[in-house]
Amino acid sequence: MRRIINDLKAPYTLADKPLSKIDQMLLDSAAAQLYPDGTAQTRNRQFYTPVSAIMKRAGVEMKIKRPKGWRG
Repeated sequence: MRRIINDLKAPYTLADKPLSKIDQMLLDSAAAQLYPDGTAQTRNRQFYTPVSAIMKRAGVEMKIKRPKGWRG
């Protein structure tokens, strides 16, 4: 999770955004920025899963769409 927070640069930083302002478009942009050459499986495993877990733990019940092809 530290990489997700530290490696993202403006305007896609998640660390400075209130949870209520994080939406699917922001998550997709952040995942693409962190893993520009990553497959759908990599983005799901390395980005969407940890972000989803943290948001659920914080009480945000947002349905996060995974990238197409993430199941293989």
